[in-house]
Amino acid sequence: MKKILVIMLLLLAGCSHREIQLEMEENAVLDVAVANENYGQAFLELWNETYPDQKDTLNIHVLEENEIENYILSEMEIPYDIFYIEDSWVGLIMDDLYEMPGNFSADFDVEINPEFTDILARVKPVYYPIEANGFLYAIDEKLMEEKNLTLEDFASFENMAQIDDSFYYIEQPVVTIPLLSSDQRYFPGKNRNTLELDGAPFRTSLTNYLTIMEMLELEDDPDSFDNWFLNQEYLSGLIGPWMQADRNEEVNDASYIYRPLPTINEQPLYTIASSYGYVIQADTSYPQTALICLKLMHSFEGMQVLCDTTAQVPLILESQMEEFDFAQNNQEEKVLAMNYALQDNLVGLEAHPEIGAMEFLEEAETIDLINSCESEDIQGCLTNIHEAYQEWMESLDENEMT
Repeated sequence: MKKILVIMLLLLAGCSHREIQLEMEENAVLDVAVANENYGQAFLELWNETYPDQKDTLNIHVLEENEIENYILSEMEIPYDIFYIEDSWVGLIMDDLYEMPGNFSADFDVEINPEFTDILARVKPVYYPIEANGFLYAIDEKLMEEKNLTLEDFASFENMAQIDDSFYYIEQPVVTIPLLSSDQRYFPGKNRNTLELDGAPFRTSLTNYLTIMEMLELEDDPDSFDNWFLNQEYLSGLIGPWMQADRNEEVNDASYIYRPLPTINEQPLYTIASSYGYVIQADTSYPQTALICLKLMHSFEGMQVLCDTTAQVPLILESQMEEFDFAQNNQEEKVLAMNYALQDNLVGLEAHPEIGAMEFLEEAETIDLINSCESEDIQGCLTNIHEAYQEWMESLDENEMT
């Protein structure tokens, strides 16, 4: 079932900072639902070491896949004080979640990546991301060495234009305009809930996209999308979460190097990801203890536990990466790459909250229109795309009236 997008943008928002003193309630007991057993046990050990007099405080539960989603869709009460959730579901239960004290995350050891929290926080501060999952750019290390190439050859799309089959491409919205963008200010969510397709930011993005397509002579190849790294036909490309790249390294003796996307015109480009974190029930009997638990999750020790046990990518800012040990395969590279990721669309159109504000860019007709553009006529392309967007918006209104 498709997730309903209900996040509505509030332009005038923000909590004033207030100092709070946290103190555990007497005889507090919290039911904490975590993503996997290894993390749960490791975090419980950290809690017991940190608070030896409160060893009986946490009851750890391991979530079955899609458990929280099933609770939400069936409108059943979620039986946990603290639970793990994907960002796209937070909006549906925001009124049932505990509102964090103003600027609470300022006291976290590990800073929050604002890209994955700003939109939700404008509505209500209930969620702090802790890890992410999404497309990551990877280079086939063995193919690179066979062709006597270096990582510098993959630093920019200008460099890659000199190399045959340097980048894997498919006509999907996750790897087109929303992603290959050095200027994402036209995206909805930051200060509006519609696309701004007639201004300078979108011009920059469209120009970069067309330049990349023309320089690399990219062609769509959907039949082999999931297998490009197995077939070893391309030197680099985007690996999706379902493609089991780590398993492929084990079974087929492959080797990947993960990096941020190559630059274009010396500007960084971005992938798209969904984030995950822990939230607190609004009606918990022990809110102070729950806040202390959340703070420990975002401590250096708590995030190191996550690094040691998660299959996802911990959300750690590049400026703090040196504080951690990354022992899992390619983990440090993935964490760095995720610093160049944008949050997947959470914003619904004001008049149609069930429709994502980015969905216009996912329409087949839109992708065809964009791919028919030529870099020599950017203004004409912008005009046509903006007009198509206005027609799309009008069609939504007409469909609602019929």
